[in-house]
Parts: sequence; C-alpha cells; structure tokens
Amino acid sequence: MLHYDYSWVHIDEVKKNANRFDITTGTYPEGATVRVDTFWVENGAILSKTIERPLREPKDAVTNTVISVYPDTMVWSRDFQFSYNDPLLHGYFWMPGYAEYPVVGVTWEQANAFCHWRTSFLKDVGGMMTNAYRLPTEAEWEYAARGGRKMAMYPWGDKYARDAEGCFLANFKPYRGSYYDDMGVSTMSVKQFYPNDFGLYDMAGNVAEWTASAYSAMANVSVHDMNPSYSYNARKDDPDILKRKVVKGGSWKDVSYYLQCGVRTYEYQYESRSYIGFRCVRSYIGN
Repeated sequence: MLHYDYSWVHIDEVKKNANRFDITTGTYPEGATVRVDTFWVENGAILSKTIERPLREPKDAVTNTVISVYPDTMVWSRDFQFSYNDPLLHGYFWMPGYAEYPVVGVTWEQANAFCHWRTSFLKDVGGMMTNAYRLPTEAEWEYAARGGRKMAMYPWGDKYARDAEGCFLANFKPYRGSYYDDMGVSTMSVKQFYPNDFGLYDMAGNVAEWTASAYSAMANVSVHDMNPSYSYNARKDDPDILKRKVVKGGSWKDVSYYLQCGVRTYEYQYESRSYIGFRCVRSYIGN
C-alpha cells in the first residue's frame, strides 16, 4: 500500500489562550501543553494515537500525518450493497474511459493530503512559489457556486433544475427511482453541463464536495461576518461529533434540494463515499 506522509502545525493548539506566547520573555507559559496526533506504519497498516506533550517551542505543535494514497475502490459496493455496481468497482479508478470523471472514494483526510502534495510538487519539482493549495471553506465554496449571482438558489441562477426547454441542468436524481432522466446513472464525465458565470463546472450535482469547514448546526450564527470560517482539526481520540465536515453541492444520487448553493450536509472526515469528491483552491495574491 502506497502512503504519503507530511507534517503541519496544529494551529488550534497554538492559539489557545493558555498557550499564548509571551513576546517579552520569548517563552510559552509554564505548564503549556499541546494534544497532537502521531502516525506510523506497522506491518503495512497505518496506526495513530493522540499524545500530549509540553509546549516549549513552535515545533512541539507540529503533528505528522500518514495517509493512504489510493482511493477506496470498494465504495461502489459498500454504499449500495443491493445494487449491481461491479463494473464501477472494477473499472472506475483504472479504465481510461473514466479518466475525465470526478474522483470519489477519498476521505476528507486524503483530500487534504492531496492539497499538501500538490503544493509541494509545484514548489519542489516545478520551482514555483505559490500559495498553498487547500480545500475551500464553506463560505468560499458557496460564493464560487453562485458565480456572482447574489442569493442565487442554484449555480445557474434560476430556482428550477430545468431550463426553458425542459432539459435538466445538472447530474442528480430527478425523481424517485429515476437516475437516467438527466442522462447520468451515476457519475458523469465533467463539463457535461453548462458552467456558472465564474466558468466553474459541476458546482451542483455529479459529486458532492468536501470543504475545509467543520460542521456545526450553529456555525452560521457564530462565525465572523468577514470571510466566515468554522474549523476544527479533530484528533484521533476526539468524539465523532467533532469529526464532521461540511459537504456541499449535492451529487448524482441526490434530489434537487441538495443541489442548492445554500444547502449544507456533512460526512465524517474518515469516511469515503462514491458520491463525494473535492476540488482544490488557492488564496488569491493581491487585491
């Protein structure tokens, strides 16, 4: 099994009031500690645990992560146990015919690892100095989905999932028991439907998408109104409720309600699904 390992600073731990750095003395408070995860590979399996250690210098807040590189090919069978999806199970990740289909079967953790790898690749191999690739926050994703149309219900701006000729505008589940009416039984090749006004394809339907944001039912009323973001880097020993991440956009298996720009759902960061993918973003440099 191919693994990717990388390190990052656990900002949530560093910014705690109890861990505030004293610039006058150049030290952290006495008794300051951090809780971080540590990963290792043993007999081909990725193992991890949460440890607590003293915070004496910034590197003490660094956590290492080891992630499996390959998507989970079994999602097509596991998500729909009483459905014949063997062709997708055996061919989706290997056959050239699926080369332009969206990636699925990746966890939120794998999506983050890919963003880290993509940034490192451009810097180390391409020699490019660039802002880091990352997952979009929920607010960023929703802004991008609307394509500049303020308060638009769907990325195409209308309040209906069909155009004037009665054609569906995305890959989703139009009716109960009906998947093919929009010409897609499951995922479809990208760019099969018109982009929004920002030129972005498949911001509704096809596959739902991971965001960087942690899920909380109260997040919308508790975040700041300037570039709102609610994040939490859950540790190994945290309860599952803290490992929920916001998923946006709806997918091929969802009814049109979930395709709306403002609708939010969640999935656990360690779960992979046949209907959830992701896209990378970078912060813009300049005005």
